[in-house]
Amino acid sequence: DTAGYMQIMIHELTEMRKGNDLFRNEMMEKMMNELKAVREVNEKMAKALNRMETMEEEIQTLKARVNQQDQIIEQQQQYLEVIDGRERAKNLIVFGIPENADFLGKSDDKDKVKAMVSSLGIDPELNLQSFHVTRLGKERADRCRAIKVCFGNIADRTLILNKKTAMQGISALTSVSIKKDIHPLARKEWQRLYTAMQAAKNHPDNVGKKIEIRSGELLVNQMKVDQFKKPGWAYNFRPSSMQSHD
Repeated sequence: DTAGYMQIMIHELTEMRKGNDLFRNEMMEKMMNELKAVREVNEKMAKALNRMETMEEEIQTLKARVNQQDQIIEQQQQYLEVIDGRERAKNLIVFGIPENADFLGKSDDKDKVKAMVSSLGIDPELNLQSFHVTRLGKERADRCRAIKVCFGNIADRTLILNKKTAMQGISALTSVSIKKDIHPLARKEWQRLYTAMQAAKNHPDNVGKKIEIRSGELLVNQMKVDQFKKPGWAYNFRPSSMQSHD
């Protein structure tokens, strides 16, 4: 009958409503959970971006600090190189004076140097201030170590260095030679440059060309092809044995 049919329909509609409510609640809960997860991801990403920005600022600050320290170190190095150059400018390196044998009647190294100076026509007691000497490197039986002579001023060093050419005519000093004292790295760089000059001279394309080293530059027909690759302070301490060639 109609009343029974209506009861059935009402019951089915009620069950459908319950099902819809359950589905809606499940979907809403799922969506809320997904939104929560998205919000958490966004928050993590925001924190990560903030951290990245902070790290970028820290990196830039660190770079600036490192650059500043590099400048300070470079300035200190240049200052020390200048001081080193000034001290070396007072020194001479003497080669060929016997180490374990008398030289010009003297056995002590300082007395040997004084005897060498006297042989050059210079009275060490009258013309030179105090100086000290030291042998360079480790002692070996198969070689004679060079002597570094440290004067109190450049003038005394120059006085003796100017007699270098005269040494060649003194029989007692034929085995002795003297050179300026320069930094090992500077000497190595000068040697490299002079080796490059010799290679340029031997190159067939440079036959008849003027090849020379001037002011730290290797020139071929006045055109620079190489140069001394050290700070400018080293130019003043070029080994006296290395002269420019045409």
